[in-house]
Amino acid sequence: MELDTFFTLLYVLIDDWYKVHPECHWRGERGPGPHLSDSEVVTLTLAGQWRVGVPWQSERGLVRWVQTHGRALFPRMLGRSALNARARQLWG
Repeated sequence: MELDTFFTLLYVLIDDWYKVHPECHWRGERGPGPHLSDSEVVTLTLAGQWRVGVPWQSERGLVRWVQTHGRALFPRMLGRSALNARARQLWG
């Protein structure tokens, strides 16, 4: 499976589930809206757990790959520390 297809399928599954379960939505703080949607953050976090058949072997590798090759999928990609902060907010 191509990585574009992998990310798209994973995102659609997460986003559809997220829409059905509004109680899981993170209620943000004041200020500007987030760069990535909650579904995008969860997609990247879960994709970062894959180790077989993907070009990254770590979370840092995933972020580097998306910043280099995945800008069409995630045009507003965050840095590694900002992505981690958003993921921690969502996982509570």
